[in-house]
Amino acid sequence: MTELPFVLRYPEVVPDCGTEYKGPIVNAVRAIIPKLTETDRGIAESRFEDFVDYVIDLIQASVLRTLSLVEFCIVNPDVSLEQMGEKFASWDGLKRGSLDRQRWIAKHLCSMVAAGVRLPKTIVDLTQVRLEKLGDLYGYSEIALVKGWDLGRSWKDFKSNEELGGSYVCIDNESAGEASVGDEKADYGGIATANIILALSTPSDSEFLVDVDQMGKTLTADLSDLLKKFNAEKPTDGYSPIAWHSVWWYMITEYEAVPLALDSRDPECQVARELAEYIREHYPEVLSPSRVTILRRRSKFQSECINRAHSLLMDWAQSRC
Repeated sequence: MTELPFVLRYPEVVPDCGTEYKGPIVNAVRAIIPKLTETDRGIAESRFEDFVDYVIDLIQASVLRTLSLVEFCIVNPDVSLEQMGEKFASWDGLKRGSLDRQRWIAKHLCSMVAAGVRLPKTIVDLTQVRLEKLGDLYGYSEIALVKGWDLGRSWKDFKSNEELGGSYVCIDNESAGEASVGDEKADYGGIATANIILALSTPSDSEFLVDVDQMGKTLTADLSDLLKKFNAEKPTDGYSPIAWHSVWWYMITEYEAVPLALDSRDPECQVARELAEYIREHYPEVLSPSRVTILRRRSKFQSECINRAHSLLMDWAQSRC
């Protein structure tokens, strides 16, 4: 299982170019880039290796889910298909209804039996009765998995998770001298804050400055309470290091017009892969610190922080009008 990522993509030395990714998933990603919109093509090229790693993490999570199903069946050999749909918990954020879960489990169990995977006899007997058409069974070939992977959907999810939408700006060479894809930035909360600040403030408005300072304290307390809430609900999901090393840095930068006293800590990890690796190495109490899992948790928490900030700022702006 640990070798799977290197089977699907591996670094290779290229003369005069350093190293670049090679492998089946790399070829598949390169093949879909020309099919994207012009804007998306530029984004995909600049974030190529990040997107490849994102897809690798998704594939690895999919494979781990099937391994978890085998372990579940060995521990629970007498459960029915309906009970499996309720009790099997290794979905890792994958949203499925009860019937979809049962269908997914049934198809994988039938595929495993057909592929010669050793399962308890009661589970094997269960697969002999098909209550629905399952379609072609899985062959559990990593190359076949790559060929059948929905890269279009993965690209949309990657853009959404990384906030690479309509506000993704690239400063071109003509307008900014030496600027290039390295100057790309996803500007989100800062625009909303700046609009409020510019609409309400004047250079000599001392009352305004006092209000901004108080708003910073209020928002800091609110976001800190939000972190406590996330930690209380999911104490092993690592929301504290996610906040300390990523989300707090983001909020302080994007809402720089409001003085936030959030506990941001070095190093700043805005790239999901770096954040996941740092958490895995320094916070062993965090469960399932894969890149995909940490990315989902960060996106969920950061979105809630942005919503809280925007709501508070809008209420404050309206109170001054």
